Amino acid sequence: MRKLLLLPVLFLYAFSAHSLANAAPSLTVTDMQPAGEAAYLTQIVVRFSENMRSSGQTEQDATTSPLQLKTSSGDLPAGKYRWTDPATLTYLFDEPVAAPLTIMATVLAGAKALSGRVLNKTVSWKVSTPPYDFSVAPYASLPAKNPIVALSSNYEITPGILKDKLSILMNGQMIPFAVDETQHPIPPGHRSIYTAFGYRIDMQADLPPNAIVEIRLAPGITFKKGGEPAKAHTFIVTGYKSQ
Repeated sequence: MRKLLLLPVLFLYAFSAHSLANAAPSLTVTDMQPAGEAAYLTQIVVRFSENMRSSGQTEQDATTSPLQLKTSSGDLPAGKYRWTDPATLTYLFDEPVAAPLTIMATVLAGAKALSGRVLNKTVSWKVSTPPYDFSVAPYASLPAKNPIVALSSNYEITPGILKDKLSILMNGQMIPFAVDETQHPIPPGHRSIYTAFGYRIDMQADLPPNAIVEIRLAPGITFKKGGEPAKAHTFIVTGYKSQ
């Protein structure tokens, strides 16, 4: 009879122990920075709910890092992983990212803290720099002789690629042109990695009155610091107006 009474007690004890084990706190990610678009990207940081490394241990091999980074196009800009404190892992870029790209940051389930607790679910988020942006000036009427336009980009374009990706049509007909990749001077106080880069385009044809000029950029323009290639763009400017 005593054995029969002990069985429910043992069962309840075992059930309670199992429940307590399952209720034990697991490792969590408490902060991810930055998330979304970052105008000035120098690092990606993840912080855990408890210590992952001993104090003073800062080195982290990329292949075994709990934080993994993958770009949507091309290679991840050079950098290194570092534990900035026992619970915070940082990927430090060698230089500010000066390319239009999206990075998927992932901390895989199974990451283990010093306590032995593990991350139960994979945590992912996206980090991006501002998209590329092209513009053409002047938007006002072009002169009849020696018409010139300036193509601007918020990222430096791969040297030499514009002449292969650019075409100009005047009233539907292709016209010759020359590209000068010498950069426009940037005014003091406006210098940054996102300051516009300027490219001079000399049209080698006179414009008749009211001419419609199409400046076409074929897809695949790349940027000096990498990132996602540009899509096709077309800009319309007009010749001088007849009196």
